[in-house]
Amino acid sequence: MKRKSLKTVLHAFVFTLAIVASFAFKPSPNDIQDDVYIQRVGPTLCELMTMSLPYGCGLDNWGANCTMFHQGMYHTLYSRAWNTACMEAYRIEL
Repeated sequence: MKRKSLKTVLHAFVFTLAIVASFAFKPSPNDIQDDVYIQRVGPTLCELMTMSLPYGCGLDNWGANCTMFHQGMYHTLYSRAWNTACMEAYRIEL
């Protein structure tokens, strides 16, 4: 009897854990593919730009970094920000 109730509790626990994990791993709004960030003023300011991603740029590419010209300087484009640092640079498709 005890073994059967433990099996039932284990199945319920695994089912509940699967539901909780599905919500825990939803992408944050910061991970949306069309967000473009640039690193300004060294590593102290990562800024969201309201623009679409240039053609041929993506996260899975192996080419050079995608850049844009903004206020007299070229900036590397990033896909997301963590605190004040930009992370995961977009790269040009080879």
